[in-house]
Amino acid sequence: MIPKRDLLFKEIREKTNCAEGEPVIARVLIEVFWREGIATKALARQLQLPIPLVTALKKELIKAGVLRQDRGVRLTPVGRRLVEEELGYEGIDGALYQEYLQSDAQQVAEKLENELTEILAQRPGVDVTLDQCKATPATSLKRAFYALQKQYSIGQKLLCIGDDDLVSVAVGLLWQQLFHGRIPSPHEIHVVDLDQRFLNYIAKVAAAAKLPIVCHHHDLRQPLPPEWRGRFDGFFTDPPDTLPGLNLFLSRGLSGLKAGVGRPIFFSFAHKPPDFTLEMQQQFWAMGLVIKELIPRFNEYEGAEIIGNTGQLILLETTPQTRVLINDSFADSLYTGDFKNTVRFYECKSCRNLTAVGQKEDFETIEKLKKQGCPVCSGQVFDLVSKQIKK
Repeated sequence: MIPKRDLLFKEIREKTNCAEGEPVIARVLIEVFWREGIATKALARQLQLPIPLVTALKKELIKAGVLRQDRGVRLTPVGRRLVEEELGYEGIDGALYQEYLQSDAQQVAEKLENELTEILAQRPGVDVTLDQCKATPATSLKRAFYALQKQYSIGQKLLCIGDDDLVSVAVGLLWQQLFHGRIPSPHEIHVVDLDQRFLNYIAKVAAAAKLPIVCHHHDLRQPLPPEWRGRFDGFFTDPPDTLPGLNLFLSRGLSGLKAGVGRPIFFSFAHKPPDFTLEMQQQFWAMGLVIKELIPRFNEYEGAEIIGNTGQLILLETTPQTRVLINDSFADSLYTGDFKNTVRFYECKSCRNLTAVGQKEDFETIEKLKKQGCPVCSGQVFDLVSKQIKK
């Protein structure tokens, strides 16, 4: 009988006092799965863990009947079935998986990027009142590869807190390629978003491509429903470009995570000046999160000159002190437009008429202006010529 992974890993973590958390126990088994007969020292070096910890984990996994010592460390038949069925590696293309673990993997995934580019070209226009900003197809795919290479993708139940970048689709397509279209059941992605347009489009793409994506229409100002809490292995988020926005989106994502240490958060955010960055990191500390990696200019965005068209990716992980800061309904200011009234002036390419676009103007977004057309000539092509902040 195959032991259930969550129960087994919890028991072994407690017996070994593994401060790195349950995800590292899975990585031990996955490493042995790919490198049968690996020596304990080599296993520790590969996982970048202390040899005494790896030795302790190995001993408990041997007692549980999933590992054996025989000319190195090997999986038992029960252990192999656990990795394949419980951890989700059954049917994976091993050669392609190993190729995709390389740092330059995206360079050999041209077909995948082309497919994603076609899909993202048809996604809805951004709603600037919700601080939406389109990541490029290469960026969405790069986030999917990053999670895979950190071993936070295969066999996981993942959550997207907001997904106008269609990261859910990028991850799903990557899974589909690795499993040749037959993605096994442990894999699941849930998308929570306020914008029904994006949810409808993601659901349409997922149905056509047979991706394990479930969409939920939900205003994150309200807590996640009880049935969504504590069920996910990790989450992606690219929150509103404000401190309240990042606090709220992180809090909602954390409430959806399974308990335990080492749960990953793939956090995308604009580059900020030192005073804002300090406040941001203080919020991470208050939530009991640690920064495992910070990659400047990881994300690229279409038409986001105001943030230099780039943003950082921060890999956060949970700790024993992790806690949710916002548990109840949220009624304060959230989006950038709530704090400053930015008005952008667009020039019609046909008649040169200037039209103001902003939250308190006749046209809230450039998409709405394009849809209705220039008030003078009904033209639908515009250039951004200036912007100002009104008090």
